[in-house]
Amino acid sequence: MPAGVRNAYSRTVLAPLLDTTNASAAPLLQTLRTFLACDCSWARTAEVMHLHVNTVHYRIQRVEH
Repeated sequence: MPAGVRNAYSRTVLAPLLDTTNASAAPLLQTLRTFLACDCSWARTAEVMHLHVNTVHYRIQRVEH
């Protein structure tokens, strides 16, 4: 992916998750990182984070929005 496209994507899509002044962004970012590290497995993410799988679904859904 070209650097310009990556930068535009980061600014428009990921910027809200990286906003350190937004207290609700930190758990969403942590969940997204864990979800990706667990190969997008809902169950493994929930297990690693000690969360209910529905919480993982909810957080990833919030990331998508």
